[in-house]
Amino acid sequence: MHPAKIQYELKIRDITQKAIALEIGVAEMCVSHEVNGIPVSERIRQAIAKKIDRHPTEVFPGYYFGPRRNRIKKAA
Repeated sequence: MHPAKIQYELKIRDITQKAIALEIGVAEMCVSHEVNGIPVSERIRQAIAKKIDRHPTEVFPGYYFGPRRNRIKKAA
């Protein structure tokens, strides 16, 4: 999902990033990073997805289905 869509889904449910952060015991900035596509923690991704009634793979498809950064390149 686009970060604006995640923020919208949280807003219509009257849920703040700060509330999520307090609930799971992390800094608000960590939640903000996840919403904006900067991976921090699986636990945070799951908490955000749960709050908007979606599966984490639906909310953060780029993380789960995007290209792997640690793949070994094959020699040509």
